[in-house]
Amino acid sequence: MKKSSNNNSKKKILIFVDYFLPGYKAGGPIKTIKNLVNELSSKFDIYIVTRNHDFGEETPYNNIESNKWNTQFNLKIMYLSKNKININGIKNILLETKYNLIYFNIFFSFYFSILPLLILLFINKQNYKILLAPRGEFSPGALRIKKIKKHLYIYLTKIIRLYHNVIFHATNEYELSHIRKYYRQNIIKIAPNISGNHESLLKRETKKLTGSINVVFLSRITEKKNLLFVIRILKKVTGNVNFNIYGPIDKDKEYWEKCLVEINKLPSNVKVTYHGPIENSNVQFLFSKNDLFFFPTFGENYGHVIWESLSAGCPVLISDQTPWTELEKFKAGWVYSLNKPHKFIEKINYLIQLDNYEYEKFYNGAQKYLSENLLYKEQIKKNIELFDT
Repeated sequence: MKKSSNNNSKKKILIFVDYFLPGYKAGGPIKTIKNLVNELSSKFDIYIVTRNHDFGEETPYNNIESNKWNTQFNLKIMYLSKNKININGIKNILLETKYNLIYFNIFFSFYFSILPLLILLFINKQNYKILLAPRGEFSPGALRIKKIKKHLYIYLTKIIRLYHNVIFHATNEYELSHIRKYYRQNIIKIAPNISGNHESLLKRETKKLTGSINVVFLSRITEKKNLLFVIRILKKVTGNVNFNIYGPIDKDKEYWEKCLVEINKLPSNVKVTYHGPIENSNVQFLFSKNDLFFFPTFGENYGHVIWESLSAGCPVLISDQTPWTELEKFKAGWVYSLNKPHKFIEKINYLIQLDNYEYEKFYNGAQKYLSENLLYKEQIKKNIELFDT
């Protein structure tokens, strides 16, 4: 009887996320929630509401029951079918159990953030504790995409006070400043994303050849991730480049078409292969076979894929729109402004000329950066405090 009482006394957390396991094509957000709930599930009763299919797919996952609570990954998960992602379907979930906290993992998603908040507004939101993680959506680079539409929505939410009692979850001071610009009256709490465990560092699989380089881009093919910038930079480098692209094509197919046009303009020294999506379990091994991860994103609140690259000894070349800093100090990579494309070109040309012996310092630097800068236990502690207060 005592054991049953302890279980029932656990705080109940309801998490809304567009895509979750066993999906993998949505990338970082799935890894973010996976790492988080792995650490929280022993301390809280966690309920997750998500779609019943992966990003860019229509076919439901195998071995799950749609629109019912499934016990998967030591969690209770509601995989919603398309016909249940509506006002009634979401309202029933919100009302069927008294949750101690409702946690949203995106700001601009209509069905998995905006609509539930509107429902809560009409059923007395004050009775609920609400935490919302924008996941980098307030970064200047992210907000420049569909700028008018996004700013109009933010303006309207202030009129109806949609986020009046919402606490925002920022993953660092960098993201906090972006949120504060638009919702300065709200409480904003900081807890870092939980990275992979440092015991999962991987050995490098290939040797760097002088005069050539293996460059990889891994992310959703969408404007925010800035693949087009990568292609245009590679057009101007000297030496042989094997460029491998991984990731699902976003719903906006026009962006991929623009990328294809630029790929067809590349000189003969740059060989491009598009491989499609890759399962999470294969990502680290993929990075261990490449010399450079090129990721000039317009905005990330964290960037799990950067961690995965470094953990495999693959240095990164990224924009200054992420919280990853001091990479160059540790010889783990380079961070440049997107307004200085020549810096990216110069760095790739430099790396192309290195032999394996010279390149080894960057392989070692990548993993050293992780071991000295990312405090895994501290990340867990901060997140438990966030959800327990």
